[in-house]
Amino acid sequence: MDPSVTIDIAAAGTGLSARLGGLQASVALGAFAGAIAFILASTELSLVRKGLFFLISFISGILCARFAADLLGGALGAWMPVGTRVDPGVGALLSSALSVKILLWSIQRAGDPLAALTRLKGGRK
Repeated sequence: MDPSVTIDIAAAGTGLSARLGGLQASVALGAFAGAIAFILASTELSLVRKGLFFLISFISGILCARFAADLLGGALGAWMPVGTRVDPGVGALLSSALSVKILLWSIQRAGDPLAALTRLKGGRK
């Protein structure tokens, strides 16, 4: 299948889900863009894993959009005019792109919980 057709179908599906689910279009497109960015950056994953991580990334981008936008707004609050809010679409983009990376990192760390305790005590690095 032609890649441009695939992108068109995915974009249409994203737009449709935004309209049917009462979701803001900016949140759906931000989550889609973040999921695509994650998939394009992960070259070592198989096609099946990329598909599953795309879905996880897209869904977490939608669910965490407002939270990530509020966090970003708080972090940038010193440089932004008072009352300025970060759009949830930007939050969806960030949370979508970072959620799977954070999840994979935590799973890797959970494999050896004693290593974290050793680092806290000042042991091996």
